[in-house]
Amino acid sequence: FSVALIVASPDLPFDAVWRTNANTLQSDGESGAMKDHLRSPQGISMMKNRSLLIADSANHRIMRYSLDAKKLKRVAGKRIDGYARTLLAKPSNAIFHPTTKSFIICDYHNRRVLQWSPGS
Repeated sequence: FSVALIVASPDLPFDAVWRTNANTLQSDGESGAMKDHLRSPQGISMMKNRSLLIADSANHRIMRYSLDAKKLKRVAGKRIDGYARTLLAKPSNAIFHPTTKSFIICDYHNRRVLQWSPGS
Protein backbone atom coordinates (compact mmCIF):
# COMPACT_ATOMS: atom_id res chain seq x y z
CA PHE A 1 0.00 0.00 0.00
CA SER A 2 1.48 3.34 -1.01
CA VAL A 3 0.23 6.90 -1.27
CA ALA A 4 1.51 9.42 -3.77
CA LEU A 5 1.71 12.98 -2.52
CA ILE A 6 2.25 15.88 -4.89
CA VAL A 7 3.18 19.21 -3.34
CA ALA A 8 3.08 22.27 -5.55
CA SER A 9 4.37 25.72 -4.80
CA PRO A 10 2.14 28.52 -6.08
CA ASP A 11 5.25 30.51 -7.09
CA LEU A 12 6.79 27.79 -9.28
CA PRO A 13 5.25 26.58 -12.51
CA PHE A 14 4.74 22.82 -12.61
CA ASP A 15 6.90 22.52 -15.73
CA ALA A 16 9.76 24.71 -14.44
CA VAL A 17 13.15 23.98 -16.00
CA TRP A 18 16.16 23.96 -13.69
CA ARG A 19 19.66 24.89 -14.76
CA THR A 20 22.52 22.84 -13.38
CA ASN A 21 24.61 25.42 -11.57
CA ALA A 22 25.54 24.09 -8.14
CA ASN A 23 28.25 25.15 -5.71
CA THR A 24 29.30 23.00 -2.78
CA LEU A 25 28.94 25.00 0.43
CA GLN A 26 30.34 22.57 2.98
CA SER A 27 32.32 19.48 2.08
CA ASP A 28 35.81 18.29 1.37
CA GLY A 29 34.54 15.06 -0.13
CA GLU A 30 34.88 13.20 3.16
CA SER A 31 32.05 12.25 5.49
CA GLY A 32 32.56 11.64 9.15
CA ALA A 33 32.14 12.77 12.70
CA MET A 34 34.80 15.50 12.68
CA LYS A 35 33.49 18.86 13.81
CA ASP A 36 33.62 20.23 10.26
CA HIS A 37 32.31 17.13 8.44
CA LEU A 38 28.72 16.28 7.65
CA ARG A 39 27.50 12.71 7.53
CA SER A 40 24.17 12.10 5.83
CA PRO A 41 22.73 15.64 5.91
CA GLN A 42 18.94 15.40 5.69
CA GLY A 43 17.18 18.75 5.95
CA ILE A 44 18.13 22.40 5.70
CA SER A 45 16.44 25.67 6.54
CA MET A 46 17.55 29.27 6.16
CA MET A 47 17.80 31.66 9.10
CA LYS A 48 17.38 35.43 8.75
CA ASN A 49 21.06 36.00 9.61
CA ARG A 50 22.21 34.25 6.39
CA SER A 51 22.93 30.96 8.13
CA LEU A 52 21.73 27.51 7.15
CA LEU A 53 20.52 24.99 9.72
CA ILE A 54 21.53 21.50 8.62
CA ALA A 55 20.25 18.24 10.13
CA ASP A 56 23.48 16.20 10.23
CA SER A 57 21.50 13.00 10.63
CA ALA A 58 24.15 10.28 10.95
CA ASN A 59 26.14 12.44 13.39
CA HIS A 60 22.99 13.01 15.49
CA ARG A 61 23.32 16.79 15.59
CA ILE A 62 22.07 20.07 14.14
CA MET A 63 24.71 22.28 12.56
CA ARG A 64 24.65 25.96 11.61
CA TYR A 65 26.58 27.04 8.51
CA SER A 66 27.27 30.76 8.17
CA LEU A 67 27.13 31.79 4.51
CA ASP A 68 29.17 34.91 5.33
CA ALA A 69 31.89 33.38 7.55
CA LYS A 70 31.90 29.98 5.75
CA LYS A 71 32.01 28.22 9.14
CA LEU A 72 30.12 25.22 10.49
CA LYS A 73 29.10 25.13 14.17
CA ARG A 74 27.14 22.60 16.25
CA VAL A 75 23.99 24.04 17.81
CA ALA A 76 22.26 20.90 19.13
CA GLY A 77 22.99 17.24 19.79
CA LYS A 78 26.26 15.37 20.00
CA ARG A 79 27.96 12.76 17.84
CA ILE A 80 26.21 9.93 19.73
CA ASP A 81 22.54 9.02 19.57
CA GLY A 82 20.18 8.58 22.48
CA TYR A 83 16.90 9.59 24.04
CA ALA A 84 18.25 11.86 26.79
CA ARG A 85 17.37 15.56 26.81
CA THR A 86 20.76 16.51 25.34
CA LEU A 87 20.86 13.78 22.67
CA LEU A 88 19.29 13.39 19.24
CA ALA A 89 18.83 10.27 17.11
CA LYS A 90 19.00 10.87 13.35
CA PRO A 91 17.40 14.34 13.27
CA SER A 92 15.75 15.04 9.95
CA ASN A 93 15.12 18.81 10.02
CA ALA A 94 15.27 21.96 12.14
CA ILE A 95 14.00 25.52 12.03
CA PHE A 96 14.77 28.57 14.16
CA HIS A 97 11.86 30.18 16.04
CA PRO A 98 12.75 33.89 16.25
CA THR A 99 10.22 34.80 18.97
CA THR A 100 11.43 32.19 21.48
CA LYS A 101 15.00 32.21 20.10
CA SER A 102 14.98 28.42 20.07
CA PHE A 103 15.34 25.63 17.55
CA ILE A 104 12.43 23.35 16.67
CA ILE A 105 13.96 19.97 15.80
CA CYS A 106 12.42 16.88 14.22
CA ASP A 107 14.24 14.09 16.12
CA TYR A 108 13.30 11.32 13.69
CA HIS A 109 14.48 8.10 15.37
CA ASN A 110 13.26 9.24 18.79
CA ARG A 111 9.84 9.99 17.26
CA ARG A 112 9.62 13.45 18.82
CA VAL A 113 9.73 17.15 18.03
CA LEU A 114 11.88 19.21 20.41
CA GLN A 115 12.15 22.85 21.28
CA TRP A 116 15.88 23.33 21.91
CA SER A 117 17.21 26.55 23.47
CA PRO A 118 20.78 27.60 22.62
CA GLY A 119 23.18 26.48 25.33
CA SER A 120 21.02 23.50 26.36
